[in-house]
Amino acid sequence: LPLFMGHRLCLLEELLDAIPDAAISLDFKVHRDSVLIDRVYAMFNERKRTEKLVWGSFDESTRKLCVAQHPDVATFFSLFG
Repeated sequence: LPLFMGHRLCLLEELLDAIPDAAISLDFKVHRDSVLIDRVYAMFNERKRTEKLVWGSFDESTRKLCVAQHPDVATFFSLFG
């Protein structure tokens, strides 16, 4: 990725703080990680932004885990589930 050499991507927390009114769609690429799901939820919850979050995964078991752990958050569906 020579185009991005020397550039830093922002952390999710930094993004949430930089654009507090934006809706966020988050696709989990790490599958079936309940700790990660809880940590992401905590970031949104402490900023009172869970209503502006839509999350899920193309891995259906991960999407179901999101729903099971935090049913108050909107999810997108898996095309392959």
